[in-house]
Amino acid sequence: MSLDILRRLYVTTFQPNQLSMNQKVYSDSQKAEFKDINLSVNNDSGAVVSMIVNRNGTKVVRLLLIRQHVRDAGTEDYRNLLLGFKYGGVPSVNSLHSLYNFQDKPWVFSQLLHMQRRLGKENFPLIEQSYFPNHKEMVSLHSKVFDFGTL
Repeated sequence: MSLDILRRLYVTTFQPNQLSMNQKVYSDSQKAEFKDINLSVNNDSGAVVSMIVNRNGTKVVRLLLIRQHVRDAGTEDYRNLLLGFKYGGVPSVNSLHSLYNFQDKPWVFSQLLHMQRRLGKENFPLIEQSYFPNHKEMVSLHSKVFDFGTL
Protein backbone atom coordinates (compact mmCIF):
# COMPACT_ATOMS: atom_id res chain seq x y z
CA MET A 1 0.00 0.00 0.00
CA SER A 2 1.41 3.39 -0.99
CA LEU A 3 0.86 6.21 1.49
CA ASP A 4 1.34 9.93 0.97
CA ILE A 5 3.92 11.67 3.13
CA LEU A 6 2.69 14.54 5.28
CA ARG A 7 5.79 16.40 6.38
CA ARG A 8 4.11 18.55 9.03
CA LEU A 9 0.99 18.06 11.12
CA TYR A 10 -0.14 20.98 13.27
CA VAL A 11 -2.45 19.88 16.07
CA THR A 12 -4.20 23.00 17.30
CA THR A 13 -7.60 24.36 18.14
CA PHE A 14 -9.02 26.50 15.37
CA GLN A 15 -9.25 30.19 16.23
CA PRO A 16 -11.09 32.62 13.94
CA ASN A 17 -8.24 35.16 14.14
CA GLN A 18 -5.46 32.58 13.84
CA LEU A 19 -3.17 32.86 10.84
CA SER A 20 -3.26 29.94 8.47
CA MET A 21 0.14 30.56 6.88
CA ASN A 22 1.10 26.90 7.12
CA GLN A 23 -1.67 25.96 4.69
CA LYS A 24 -0.62 28.67 2.23
CA VAL A 25 3.15 28.28 2.40
CA TYR A 26 3.59 24.54 2.90
CA SER A 27 1.65 22.27 0.57
CA ASP A 28 2.85 19.21 2.50
CA SER A 29 1.38 20.45 5.82
CA GLN A 30 -1.99 19.93 7.43
CA LYS A 31 -3.73 21.53 10.40
CA ALA A 32 -6.16 19.49 12.52
CA GLU A 33 -7.61 19.22 16.00
CA PHE A 34 -7.14 16.07 18.08
CA LYS A 35 -10.85 15.28 17.69
CA ASP A 36 -10.42 15.07 13.90
CA ILE A 37 -7.46 12.67 13.93
CA ASN A 38 -7.53 8.89 13.49
CA LEU A 39 -4.21 7.17 14.12
CA SER A 40 -2.78 3.72 13.56
CA VAL A 41 0.79 2.61 14.13
CA ASN A 42 2.65 -0.44 12.89
CA ASN A 43 6.27 -1.50 12.45
CA ASP A 44 6.44 -1.09 8.67
CA SER A 45 4.74 2.24 7.97
CA GLY A 46 5.07 4.01 11.33
CA ALA A 47 2.32 6.38 12.41
CA VAL A 48 -0.43 6.60 9.79
CA VAL A 49 -2.91 9.44 10.22
CA SER A 50 -6.27 10.03 8.62
CA MET A 51 -8.14 13.23 9.35
CA ILE A 52 -11.75 14.27 9.07
CA VAL A 53 -10.59 17.66 7.76
CA ASN A 54 -8.56 16.00 4.99
CA ARG A 55 -10.61 13.95 2.56
CA ASN A 56 -7.60 12.88 0.49
CA GLY A 57 -6.89 9.60 2.27
CA THR A 58 -4.29 8.64 4.84
CA LYS A 59 -0.89 10.23 5.40
CA VAL A 60 2.36 9.27 7.07
CA VAL A 61 3.31 12.07 9.47
CA ARG A 62 6.97 13.09 9.64
CA LEU A 63 6.84 16.01 12.12
CA LEU A 64 4.35 17.27 14.72
CA LEU A 65 3.66 20.64 16.25
CA ILE A 66 1.07 20.30 19.01
CA ARG A 67 -0.60 23.48 20.27
CA GLN A 68 -3.68 21.92 21.85
CA HIS A 69 -4.11 20.58 25.39
CA VAL A 70 -3.99 16.80 25.55
CA ARG A 71 -6.58 16.80 28.36
CA ASP A 72 -8.90 19.45 29.70
CA ALA A 73 -11.18 19.82 32.70
CA GLY A 74 -14.11 18.57 30.64
CA THR A 75 -14.43 15.32 28.78
CA GLU A 76 -11.66 15.71 26.20
CA ASP A 77 -8.81 13.25 26.70
CA TYR A 78 -6.45 12.59 23.81
CA ARG A 79 -3.68 10.74 25.65
CA ASN A 80 -4.28 7.78 23.35
CA LEU A 81 -3.18 9.86 20.34
CA LEU A 82 -0.17 11.24 22.20
CA LEU A 83 0.88 7.71 23.14
CA GLY A 84 0.34 6.59 19.54
CA PHE A 85 2.59 9.33 18.18
CA LYS A 86 5.23 8.38 20.76
CA TYR A 87 4.86 4.69 19.92
CA GLY A 88 5.22 5.51 16.22
CA GLY A 89 8.38 7.51 16.84
CA VAL A 90 7.02 10.68 15.24
CA PRO A 91 9.34 13.61 16.04
CA SER A 92 7.69 16.69 17.47
CA VAL A 93 8.74 20.34 17.77
CA ASN A 94 7.54 20.30 21.38
CA SER A 95 8.61 17.02 22.94
CA LEU A 96 5.94 14.38 23.45
CA HIS A 97 7.56 13.64 26.81
CA SER A 98 6.92 17.20 28.01
CA LEU A 99 3.34 17.14 26.69
CA TYR A 100 2.71 13.92 28.61
CA ASN A 101 4.21 15.34 31.83
CA PHE A 102 2.23 18.59 31.59
CA GLN A 103 -1.19 16.91 31.52
CA ASP A 104 -1.76 17.30 35.25
CA LYS A 105 -1.11 20.64 36.93
CA PRO A 106 -0.38 19.09 40.37
CA TRP A 107 2.34 16.97 38.76
CA VAL A 108 3.94 20.08 37.25
CA PHE A 109 3.74 22.00 40.53
CA SER A 110 5.32 19.07 42.40
CA GLN A 111 8.29 19.32 40.02
CA LEU A 112 8.52 23.04 40.76
CA LEU A 113 8.43 22.31 44.50
CA HIS A 114 11.27 19.83 44.04
CA MET A 115 13.32 22.56 42.35
CA GLN A 116 12.46 25.02 45.13
CA ARG A 117 13.67 22.58 47.80
CA ARG A 118 16.93 22.17 45.93
CA LEU A 119 17.51 25.89 45.17
CA GLY A 120 15.89 27.49 48.22
CA LYS A 121 12.77 29.63 48.60
CA GLU A 122 14.69 32.88 48.10
CA ASN A 123 16.22 31.72 44.82
CA PHE A 124 13.10 29.99 43.50
CA PRO A 125 9.94 31.60 44.93
CA LEU A 126 6.56 30.00 44.27
CA ILE A 127 3.01 31.06 45.01
CA GLU A 128 1.72 28.98 47.91
CA GLN A 129 -0.80 26.35 46.85
CA SER A 130 -2.67 23.47 48.42
CA TYR A 131 -3.53 20.14 46.85
CA PHE A 132 -6.67 18.16 47.61
CA PRO A 133 -7.31 14.75 46.04
CA ASN A 134 -11.04 15.55 45.90
CA HIS A 135 -13.55 18.20 46.93
CA LYS A 136 -14.41 16.48 50.25
CA GLU A 137 -10.90 17.01 51.58
CA MET A 138 -11.12 20.76 50.91
CA VAL A 139 -14.07 21.22 53.25
CA SER A 140 -12.70 19.24 56.19
CA LEU A 141 -9.26 20.89 56.24
CA HIS A 142 -10.35 24.52 56.07
CA SER A 143 -13.63 24.45 57.96
CA LYS A 144 -13.91 27.05 60.72
CA VAL A 145 -16.47 27.69 63.42
CA PHE A 146 -17.76 31.22 63.68
CA ASP A 147 -19.53 32.51 66.79
CA PHE A 148 -21.65 35.54 66.04
CA GLY A 149 -22.91 35.90 69.60
CA THR A 150 -26.47 36.03 70.81
CA LEU A 151 -29.14 38.57 70.01
